[in-house]
Amino acid sequence: MSRPPVYRPISWLGTIPQIVVYSVVCGTVYAITDSVDWAILIGMPIMLIYSITSRYVVPYHHRQGVHLMSQFQFEEALIEHQKSLEFFEKYPWIDNFRAVVLMSPSPMSYREMALCNLGNCYLQLSRWPEAQSHYEQALKMGPKNRLAQQGLRLVESQIDGDAAEGEPEEAT
Repeated sequence: MSRPPVYRPISWLGTIPQIVVYSVVCGTVYAITDSVDWAILIGMPIMLIYSITSRYVVPYHHRQGVHLMSQFQFEEALIEHQKSLEFFEKYPWIDNFRAVVLMSPSPMSYREMALCNLGNCYLQLSRWPEAQSHYEQALKMGPKNRLAQQGLRLVESQIDGDAAEGEPEEAT
């Protein structure tokens, strides 16, 4: 069994809203205290707490699914990634504004990540049709999603390999 792939792209444009949020918080503290020292001493810890909380509390099922995948518990990871997908489909605004809400500069949405992770789990469980379906859904959301493209190629090679194994050998 191979290690599940890890892919962590960063959208550097996605960091701009984060810098703006940091600036607004520190600017607000400065406006209240009229002190740069207090703006830094109070503003930065506020942002640190917000950043850590938003990254670890809101996408809980995503993180739990990734952890289970790293432990090769793919059946259990499927449940967590499905919950993550359902959460971000229910609250798409969180995913759409993830750079500010979750302080996540990822160019890939959490919905895309959930679909790719579901595909990865199904791939590891040799459930090719389900894996293929999830990778294709991810590619509909993000046509340039390299993780989904690679996963789909793996699934297709597995399907081709299974088909080749099932063909009778020709007599020579």
